[in-house]
Amino acid sequence: MATTTLESRPVPPSGIPSLEGAPTGSDISTATYKRTDRGVETQDLLLDDPFQLYRFFVAHNDKPQMHVLITGSHVEKKAAEKRSSDGTISTVYSKAKVCDFKIDLDLTSYISPYGTIKTLPDPKTSNKLSLREVIEQHVTEENPFKEMHMKKKVSWDYEDLTRAIVHAIRSVNYRYKIEISYPTSNNRVIVHSASPLAQFMRSTWTKTFCGISLVGVVFYPLREYYKVVKDKNIQSEFHMTISTADFMRNNYWKIVDQVQFKNE
Repeated sequence: MATTTLESRPVPPSGIPSLEGAPTGSDISTATYKRTDRGVETQDLLLDDPFQLYRFFVAHNDKPQMHVLITGSHVEKKAAEKRSSDGTISTVYSKAKVCDFKIDLDLTSYISPYGTIKTLPDPKTSNKLSLREVIEQHVTEENPFKEMHMKKKVSWDYEDLTRAIVHAIRSVNYRYKIEISYPTSNNRVIVHSASPLAQFMRSTWTKTFCGISLVGVVFYPLREYYKVVKDKNIQSEFHMTISTADFMRNNYWKIVDQVQFKNE
């Protein structure tokens, strides 16, 4: 059977908008998959065709979920008495981290529904292949443990927003430690090899057996050595529909009103 190439078939849209009447993921790809916290995973044999593989990435190019998590904490020194074997009592001091507040704001609604799928330069050679080249290279790869990942990236000025949040919290005289992170989910599309050997190694039974025997000491390092993961060359980039300045104007009081701390 002749190999299908991306150039010989019509190309579906690069993003799936959440609009009534618009195409859904199942309209573009019929490959089976499972959904996890980090995104979508599949081992469908249908994706050994490069065009079907491309369609699968497009079908699951929905926007990721993202939050901004803000925590404030301080360290308290605690004293406790300790009795030694000879009956002597001494005071032992320890430090404990105390969480003053935890603010969780959902940023998902601000993410554009359209993600642009693209390739990135190879980190070792700086060469950049086309999307067609990367996909067809993966399909023709004979390694039974091969995988292909698409990572969803949300572009925004995180440093500027982080500085603005810290400034807002400091403005209400909070002087302790502030930690800010931007956790994301549904940000990976992973295509596992459909080879029988790869499926065997991923099975729950195999993982359990290898975990309680010496077989795993040999099998799993060998699998990792031979596994080819093309996750550094394909990415879907999403953009925010709001600037960091507008976000802070809309959420300034929501943030500072939740700041709590112990006055000394």
